[in-house]
Amino acid sequence: MRAFLASLLAVLALGTTGQAQPKDALTCDGTNIGLCEAIAAHYTYAIPPFPKDPERAQSILATAVAEGKSNCREGDFAQCFKWVNLVQREAQNDSSIRPEESMILLLQTTGQACAEGNSDGCYWQAQGLQKMGSARPEKPTHGALMTQAKTHAQAEAETLRPTCEAGDARACGRLGLLIEDYNLPKVTPFEHLDFLTQGCMAGSDNACFFLASAVTGLAQTKPSKPVEAPIKTETIANLKRLCDDGHGQICTLLATRILSPKDVQAFLSIAEKACNAGDAIGCSAYGMTQLGEYRERPDPATLTKATEALTKACDRDFMLSCHALQHVSQK
Repeated sequence: MRAFLASLLAVLALGTTGQAQPKDALTCDGTNIGLCEAIAAHYTYAIPPFPKDPERAQSILATAVAEGKSNCREGDFAQCFKWVNLVQREAQNDSSIRPEESMILLLQTTGQACAEGNSDGCYWQAQGLQKMGSARPEKPTHGALMTQAKTHAQAEAETLRPTCEAGDARACGRLGLLIEDYNLPKVTPFEHLDFLTQGCMAGSDNACFFLASAVTGLAQTKPSKPVEAPIKTETIANLKRLCDDGHGQICTLLATRILSPKDVQAFLSIAEKACNAGDAIGCSAYGMTQLGEYRERPDPATLTKATEALTKACDRDFMLSCHALQHVSQK
C-alpha cells in the first residue's frame, strides 16, 4: 500500500504529457515545468526505481529554467507563472540566476496580451503583480485586472458558443474552461461540465484539468447545495461510461483525480483502461504502480506489466517513464 500511495502521489504531480524528446537525452521538456519538477523530485528523494541523484535532479531543473521562458513568449501564461516560481526558488542557491528578469518577462508578455483583449493575459498579470507584494506598482491594480479578465472572458465565451453548438469540441472545452475559471453566467446550471467533457475527449489538457476540478468541487457544501450531489453522481457515471468506451484521458482523470481509489487493484483497473486507450499518463500511472506492487511481492509477471506500460508511456514522449525504464533495466 505504501508503494501504491507513493506512485499515486507521483502521478498527481503531473498535469500534461511532454513534447517529443530524443530518447537518449533523458532530460525533460523544459517547457513542461511540472513534469521537469516531478522528474527532479524522483531523483532528489530516490522514489523507486529512481536512484538518489541530486546532480541529475539539478540538471533537469536547469533545463526547465533555461527553456521555460518560451512559455511566456508563446502565451502559455500558466506555465510561464510556474516558470517564474521555479526561477525564484533556484535563484536562492544559484547567484547567476536573475529572478527579476523572469518576473519582468511575465509582466511584459501578460501585459501585452491583456491589452490585446486576452483574458488569460489579464489574469496572470494580476497574479504576477500580486506575487510582487509591496514591490508592485500602484497601477494597474489587481482588482482592475481581474475585472478586465472577466470582461474579456465573457466576450470570448459569446464568440465560442455558436462554434461549440456547431460541433467544435475544442471550442466547447475552452467555453467550459472560461465558465468555470471566471465564474461566467450559464445558460443552464451545469452546462460547463458537458463542455469540459467534450474538450477533454478532444484532447485538451486544460479542459481535463478543469473538468476534474469542477467535478470534485461538487457537493462540497451539501447543506447549502443539495442539488450538486446527484449531479456529481450522474457526471461521474457518464465519465465511467466514456472511459469504458475507450477515452483514455477520461480514465486517467477518474483514476488519479476524481475517484482516486485507495484500493490498489481498483486503481490499476482504471489506469489499465487508460493505458489501453493510449493515454501516456495513464500508462505511467499503471506502470509505476505495478512497480510498487513488484517491490512488495516480486513476481516476474508484475514486472513485465510494469515495463510494458512504462514503455508505452515513454514511446508517447512521457519522459518520467523513460527515466524510470532506464533504472528498471539497470537493476
